[in-house]
Amino acid sequence: MNWKQHGPKWLLFFLLFILGLALSFKSIREPDLWWMYRTGEWIWENGAVTYSDPFSYTQEGRDWINVKWLFEAIIVLFKKMGGPEMVFLLQALISLGLMYFSAASARLLDPNRNGLSMAWAFAIGLPILLFGLDFRLIGRPEMSSHLLVAIYLFLFLRQSQKPEHNGIFWLIPLQLLWTNLHEAFGIGMVLMFAVLGSSWAQYFLMGKTTALPKKQTLAILGALLVIPINPRGIAMWAHPFNIFGQLQNNKYTSELNSYLEASYWMKEAYINLFFLGAALLFLGLLLFGSKEGRPKLGQLLGWPNLVLPALLFYLSLTAYRNIPFFLLASAPFLLALVERLIRPLVQKSWQIGVSLGLSLVLAGSYSLVVSGNYHKWTESRDQFGLQVLHSHNPVKAAEFMAQQQINGRGFADYLSSAYLLWRLQPDFKTYIDLRDLDIFPADFFAQYEKLLQNPALFDAEDQKYNFEYVVLLRRPIEQIPTLYVHLHDSPNYVLVYADPVAMVYVKRLPKYEQLIAEKGLTKTTKKDIFETWGKSTSSTIPLVLTKMLYPFFENEENPEVNQWAIGAHLYYALDEQELAQQALEKALQHPDKAMAYSVQGRLAARQYLDPKSTAEQKAQAFKTGKMAFEQALALAPENLESLFGIGVLLAEEKQYAVAIQYFQAAKKLAPENPAITGRLNACYEALGQ
Repeated sequence: MNWKQHGPKWLLFFLLFILGLALSFKSIREPDLWWMYRTGEWIWENGAVTYSDPFSYTQEGRDWINVKWLFEAIIVLFKKMGGPEMVFLLQALISLGLMYFSAASARLLDPNRNGLSMAWAFAIGLPILLFGLDFRLIGRPEMSSHLLVAIYLFLFLRQSQKPEHNGIFWLIPLQLLWTNLHEAFGIGMVLMFAVLGSSWAQYFLMGKTTALPKKQTLAILGALLVIPINPRGIAMWAHPFNIFGQLQNNKYTSELNSYLEASYWMKEAYINLFFLGAALLFLGLLLFGSKEGRPKLGQLLGWPNLVLPALLFYLSLTAYRNIPFFLLASAPFLLALVERLIRPLVQKSWQIGVSLGLSLVLAGSYSLVVSGNYHKWTESRDQFGLQVLHSHNPVKAAEFMAQQQINGRGFADYLSSAYLLWRLQPDFKTYIDLRDLDIFPADFFAQYEKLLQNPALFDAEDQKYNFEYVVLLRRPIEQIPTLYVHLHDSPNYVLVYADPVAMVYVKRLPKYEQLIAEKGLTKTTKKDIFETWGKSTSSTIPLVLTKMLYPFFENEENPEVNQWAIGAHLYYALDEQELAQQALEKALQHPDKAMAYSVQGRLAARQYLDPKSTAEQKAQAFKTGKMAFEQALALAPENLESLFGIGVLLAEEKQYAVAIQYFQAAKKLAPENPAITGRLNACYEALGQ
């Protein structure tokens, strides 16, 4: 190899490789992964695929069409190699595959490409693709659908340019795999039908100027015929329609919101539009940038390769989480466009300078990712490094339950149950979990949401199932279920553990008498049971792999999070004033005081509103509360609790006009909140409006 000639290209490729790894080496925050691990372990233990629900006691035995059983079995193999964090090694391999097939498709789009300028285009365009995909590089089974879409698009494009090539028959084993990996295998079916229809339309309408789509037809028919090679057989042909119906009914995650919802318009949605613009610009250059004009566009790309990106762009508009599919469809156009634009720079006097400049940009991007600054600056929910985040998973609560032998039938809420199912196996079973409508009917979900706020419904379920304990994920105060306080006030349950992630209550049973005596927080025993979550953990091999990319990596402690403010917040919600004040004193020593000030304001407002408070106490509470809320808003202007709290204080002091301003700001953040609406209307009435 001529290193002087090819060295710059290989340096760029190496930097792209490690950047792809770095963006994929993430910490586990997704609660979904845990029930998938448990399912995969069950499959290996039993040598069979799950046909009915073995994990919940409310739906036990219910029919379960578990499409992604093969993905679950695969990630368990990776886990056995080094721990649950190894799922992100699989994600890294998938990410590299996405880069490879996007680049391979781009190379097909322009036969006159230059090798060095193409490498430059990859160095510019592939990081943009990775940063656009970053929000879904999260270790979930959809990674398989992302990769297969990229491969399908490559196969279709290559077949349109080389009709004699037999590679199109890879569709058959790939569709077989897809049907057993992820529910989105229906996307493959749609793409194949679109190719079949547009290929034959092109053949009939353009006559002898295009090849007979014989191989496409045979390959696609073969791929459709192997779909029933699945534990569920021919039912898989119709299953995509069932999935579509589930998505229409699933209102439990904002990632399914379409472009019509405000929550869809995150930065990734605008990146999606950028990729659309790049694709249209490239097609415009093909269409008008040569003497051949319009015929060249159809002959070079083929009709299917114009139809498929359009379909995937429509798909990207239907749900926020579908944006990656169009990014992958349009990435080859972006790469080919960039190559055309920078090709004139391929001159001897420019080669070293451009290659060095791009290398520095890639190295800088890599440094930002592994140091954690990229995730902070982009306000990403993800973090670099293979570790299990204690800040996002009820790790400490599960350890406490295992140590204290808290077992039997319990009630664990929707978000905490998946980790407990995995960590406390084999005896733990769920009331509800993240398998969603695959297992739990929509009316069951509706009842679950109601019982969090309706103690009578919870008590009825308790009587029916005889819970022995309750585990609840801690929530922001405006989302705290009535169930928190109901259990604390109940003569039947005692809070024995709390941290910034989860809370554990046990029922007053003989087997928990000693635990309650030692650690129980009751109205008469004011024990401080709140604990911080401590350091996140990494298994040995994941830690080694992470340090290979960044030797200075340390497990996350989240020092920037004011955990004692969360503790004060929790005690405030439970009306434990003394404990809240104790936690607040620690919280006010932390650099991030926004939440601490907000809780301080809440505590003062509660004293102000207490009928037992004297006039002097009320005056002091108003002064303290107003100042605390103002300090909180100075640090976090959109803090809902502080906006509402200061509005309440001002309204109680009959400063209605000023209070209205705060209530209006709060209503913008929570337009459906009845307490805010009621207070706002009361102020208007007091002013005669």
